[in-house]
Amino acid sequence: MAKYLMMRKVSLFSNLIRNMSKVLELIIERRSIKNFNKNFKISSKDIIKIFETIRMSPTSFNLQPFKVYYVSNIDIREELSPICWNQDSITSSSGLLVWTVNKEDYLRNYYIKNQIRWLADGNDNRIERVTNGLKIVVDDRKIRYEEWAIRQCYITLGCIMPVIKELDLDSCPIEGFLTDKVNDVFNKHKVYNSKNETIALVCAIGKRLEEQNTNFLKNKKRLPMEDLFKTI
Repeated sequence: MAKYLMMRKVSLFSNLIRNMSKVLELIIERRSIKNFNKNFKISSKDIIKIFETIRMSPTSFNLQPFKVYYVSNIDIREELSPICWNQDSITSSSGLLVWTVNKEDYLRNYYIKNQIRWLADGNDNRIERVTNGLKIVVDDRKIRYEEWAIRQCYITLGCIMPVIKELDLDSCPIEGFLTDKVNDVFNKHKVYNSKNETIALVCAIGKRLEEQNTNFLKNKKRLPMEDLFKTI
């Protein structure tokens, strides 16, 4: 019986692979690349496609509480490298997608109010519903509005991963950085005003080197279905 169940499980998985969607196939195939080809440059056409994917991605109440910068300037990236744990992808990739969010006071007292009013086309009833709904979400989770905004960045990151792969490009999401020091660098170069904005997330994009580190050679290790999911 155990052997039959195992064979049945393998058969079901094989059918899934044969019939899986293109998006799932791209997600399975993609890897987080640590070593990029320094000589490769992403076309402006592909950058626009990635931007549009972020723009059209879902966010809580459709508020899009972030801004995204594409940093290809090598001087800035070399300055960022030591405060991003000297990760090779910071300087070897074609560029960095950098998400920022407004800081708490500016977010609550200016951005959210204006964005809700714009989305609601000035309709007072809709403005009140969205404002109250967002407050319930934030209060229930006992988080600040700034943390809520950062979570929206991660939603858009998930959306661009298969798109980047479909463009025959590679990526590496990055959380390893010193927030205040990175803000100082961008503020110095007048990329954004760190008084009102703070870095939330980074993703290196470009083209992989043929030779990768030893971790890349290993198969993807993921939790088994039965440990990760439960149907009720």
